[in-house]
Amino acid sequence: MFRSKILHNLLKPLVGNNTVSADQPSMDQPNKPYLEVLADWLEPLGFNIHLSPVPESNQKWNLVAHRPGLDTQEGGIAFIGHSDTVTADLSQWHHDPWQLQQQEDRFAGLGTTDMKSFFAVVTAMLQQLPNTSKPMTIIATADEETSMAGARAIKQHQLRRPDLAIIGEPTSMIPIISHKGYLAYRLTIKGAGGHSSNNSEQVNCLNALFSAASQLHRVAAKLRQYCDPRFSVPEATMNFGTLNAGDSVNRICASAELCFDIRPIPGLDPTEITIWLQHAIKEGLKGFQVNYTLTDLYPPVHGFSSSLPIDLQAHLSQCCGHPCHTANYVTEAGFIEQLGTPTIILGPGDIAQAHTPNEWISFEQLYRAEQIYQKLLLRFSG
Repeated sequence: MFRSKILHNLLKPLVGNNTVSADQPSMDQPNKPYLEVLADWLEPLGFNIHLSPVPESNQKWNLVAHRPGLDTQEGGIAFIGHSDTVTADLSQWHHDPWQLQQQEDRFAGLGTTDMKSFFAVVTAMLQQLPNTSKPMTIIATADEETSMAGARAIKQHQLRRPDLAIIGEPTSMIPIISHKGYLAYRLTIKGAGGHSSNNSEQVNCLNALFSAASQLHRVAAKLRQYCDPRFSVPEATMNFGTLNAGDSVNRICASAELCFDIRPIPGLDPTEITIWLQHAIKEGLKGFQVNYTLTDLYPPVHGFSSSLPIDLQAHLSQCCGHPCHTANYVTEAGFIEQLGTPTIILGPGDIAQAHTPNEWISFEQLYRAEQIYQKLLLRFSG
């Protein structure tokens, strides 16, 4: 009960800060007040705080908090997560999403699983531990739920390289050492339009889009040939997400738009995939009197595979009581790994709770996370 009270007091202001990241400007929220809460907790614990604006973002910020080691400034451990959440459909929530609720053996509120509880757990752990012999770093990023602009900007900080970075996304405290990449595209087709009585299939943008989509299905079949048996969905996948076309039933469709995504396995080159898509679309639009553009909805995210040595993976599995695993979803891990830091994904909460109305996390997951993080902290920074 005592630990749950401490975690409640830490988690309440984090959930209470609306940090929604959204493509729609009217829904997008600032994250600096949230980061200032973290800074106020970490500074008395000996951390040097650096808040920096994220380039090409809607007034978003990153936090990098660093505490020197007592014996050395090399190595150590980093705990990393994102400050933002997805949007909340208020009609689906049973209570205010930004008001933390305690319900028997769980906390409920927007971001409790994905991933504000992570920062509450790490802070609670640090409040109980003395300074460590090796350095510690805490990083909170912006806009993971949309552009991942915060993670992309971390490289500008020129961080000292820790021995291990932990991304605290919800994994039920099962260590994740690899995940797929993410590519998102918008295919836009435009034509002259006109009265439907003068219709011609060659100028109808919806017809053109159907033809192009048929060729994209061929690319999807090609992607499925690339498999990694470590994943629960072993092949690379393509998903058609949204379709918008036309403005009236009695007009020739003059504009059509398809948004789709691809989740490549590690090792597949996003540039090569984009070339495949361009060839397929051009083939599908042969004979049509239309123009098209294919644009990235977000910059591509490569598939991630951890460089953590096998012996340390074994130690990690022992600490967690579970073998290392993979994930089909995407995190910021690849951006940290690219900086030369062995990275894993390990956080409290069930991924099935993420992005859902009435999101919650169990006390058991929070207690388990604190215990495992403490073991890893002592192993890599103690």
